[in-house]
Amino acid sequence: MQTAGRNAVKFDITLVIPGIPFDGKTFEEKSIGGSESAGYYMARALAQLGHRVTVFTNITEPSRSGDVYYMPMSMYGQFAEFTSQDVLIVQRAPELFANMNSARLSVLWCHDLALGRQQGKMRGTAWNYDKAAVLSKFMETQYKEIYGLPEELLFLTRNGVDLDSVRSAAAGLRDKAARGGSAQVGIVRDPFQLVYAARPERGADVLFGEIMPRVLEMEPRAHLACATYFNPVEHMQDYYQQVAMQAKRLGDRARFAGNLTKRQLFELYLQSGLYVYPVPAIYAPDFAEISCISALEAMACGLPMVTTRHGALPETLHPEAGVLVDEPIHTAEYYDEFAHQVVRLIHDREAWQKASDAGVQHAETQDWLGIAREWCAMFEQEIRMHSANPVTLATHFWRRSDIYAAKEVIARTKAVAIDASTGAPLPLPAGLEQIEARIARVWAFVDEEDGFRIQYD
Repeated sequence: MQTAGRNAVKFDITLVIPGIPFDGKTFEEKSIGGSESAGYYMARALAQLGHRVTVFTNITEPSRSGDVYYMPMSMYGQFAEFTSQDVLIVQRAPELFANMNSARLSVLWCHDLALGRQQGKMRGTAWNYDKAAVLSKFMETQYKEIYGLPEELLFLTRNGVDLDSVRSAAAGLRDKAARGGSAQVGIVRDPFQLVYAARPERGADVLFGEIMPRVLEMEPRAHLACATYFNPVEHMQDYYQQVAMQAKRLGDRARFAGNLTKRQLFELYLQSGLYVYPVPAIYAPDFAEISCISALEAMACGLPMVTTRHGALPETLHPEAGVLVDEPIHTAEYYDEFAHQVVRLIHDREAWQKASDAGVQHAETQDWLGIAREWCAMFEQEIRMHSANPVTLATHFWRRSDIYAAKEVIARTKAVAIDASTGAPLPLPAGLEQIEARIARVWAFVDEEDGFRIQYD
């Protein structure tokens, strides 16, 4: 960590994103998942703020994009243990904290629902991460209840949206219309085009089997464009086939728009009327969004959303940027109300425009650069706090077997722990006394003549 004045701290930051492979060029070439998108955008934002950023993903060769370095996951273990760094951020994989690392601050960046079967991994590695970043209040509550994580371990943050990419996609569509000699100024939206751009198991069976048939009864001109990133799951093949059959029954009212890049996806959003997201699926009724990047991106594109009042969606979607259909889910009443709200917004242009404007205005406050600044403020606060507290600092060195450093902290604390009126030494803090006693008991050999040789023999 380097400091050029208190407000110009520059960190060495490592992000570990062990999901779909990506590097700095991937987003221009293919579709990618929400968690990987978050890792990519966060790395770019941190580098834009002047920090030195390295990202480990499931690529095979190192590369560089701008000021961000991308490294293969196969190199992570040795790097983490032996390379000094200020901040280590590991996404979604608490098991990667099972071994020592050389970071001053370690953060587990959570992107999944808390599940009882993961409790062992979360709690069993908590000794080795300083903060668990959660993306919504819904998620924060869930992690407390299911994993029993303490309040002070959790860092409440959020997902974001790349506003520059949205603006670039919009500018590209306007230029394309101008070059084509279109009499229409600006971007042309199809109010009857609905969009679904999530994984199929997050509600496609409900959309194709229940919602769209009801919508088409009320508005035959409606049609659906579906997009997703390419990451099929083997054990879900039967479900994928079921969804494909449901889509086929809709004929030309449903089409697959493809595995789109971010720019292509934003172009689709900018030309469509509504984002429809009847989550959760009948197939997976226990799923809940912990923070919905698609909702943020839809709002940035002025695309109102109709979805479910479920999980963290009420936190993510601005209350005026669409409709949250009340549960209970998977009932005829729910399907009818969902379809009714879709058709209402197709036809009520005043209500649609109000929702579109509210989404755009809200999305302006959700850019990744702002989130990166909040994270960096947390980094500095935590590192300064850990370094200022001798008990915390000595504990950090003890846990990493850096015994000489731990002893130096104790010695410096003793040197200043003097009663000003009498000059007598003051007692050490209880935690520091315990560490001193442990060192005396377990590491006595470091002070003995020839102690190291005898110990290692």
